[in-house]
Amino acid sequence: MKHLDLFQDWSIHIDQVSFAMALAETGLNFTELDQIWNFPTHIKDDRLGDCEPKILHYHSQVDETGILLEIATLERATESIRIVNSSLARLYSDEGHIAGD
Repeated sequence: MKHLDLFQDWSIHIDQVSFAMALAETGLNFTELDQIWNFPTHIKDDRLGDCEPKILHYHSQVDETGILLEIATLERATESIRIVNSSLARLYSDEGHIAGD
């Protein structure tokens, strides 16, 4: 945290950098997880390829009610998003309000 200024607008990611540096320093082995375990919904092009994500990393990709935005070009990922949205809709309905209320 001593040189947090070096990160400028990306200082929010200090935990990720610190974790990588700790792994490097300790020499601990690690296994990189497939993208299904941290699927970024904010990347809207074909770099990702289509898959069935287990964890959606959605940043600010939600509408005004808190429902996750779909990715038109990725059908399988969008199906996972729809499953989450269906659960959210039930939750909001059971609570008698929409997200943001």
